[in-house]
Amino acid sequence: MVLRVGIGLAYVNQNSRDLSSTTFAALCSAVVDALLGAAGLNDLRPEFSILSPVDKLKQIELKLYYHNYSIVNIDCTFEGDLELKPGVLKDFAQQIADLLFISPQNFTVKNYWTENLAGIKRIQVIAMIQKSEEI
Repeated sequence: MVLRVGIGLAYVNQNSRDLSSTTFAALCSAVVDALLGAAGLNDLRPEFSILSPVDKLKQIELKLYYHNYSIVNIDCTFEGDLELKPGVLKDFAQQIADLLFISPQNFTVKNYWTENLAGIKRIQVIAMIQKSEEI
């Protein structure tokens, strides 16, 4: 069994009109970036640039499957106080876990308060994947 780890980053402009949608899109991009990095599939990044956030997640799940990888754990950290309704981050985690076919217990989201950088919040994602043994 081979374990691999990848890191993804994204930034959210706190001043955007639809903060919830912007945050979800940024979180999806960071998750995809972390998974691509963990699998060593960075050359596929351009394929994902034109896709919607949901389609990005569906495509990365397929790419991982075809390369014999399974997702072990994804850990997301929001740095900064996002002005979202209570429970929104948990809902995002559930939606993404469902799209990636993983247990919600394997997709964690936490929020830490840090100094405000002109309304910009950072999302950091660490993903761990496992190479499946070929039959």
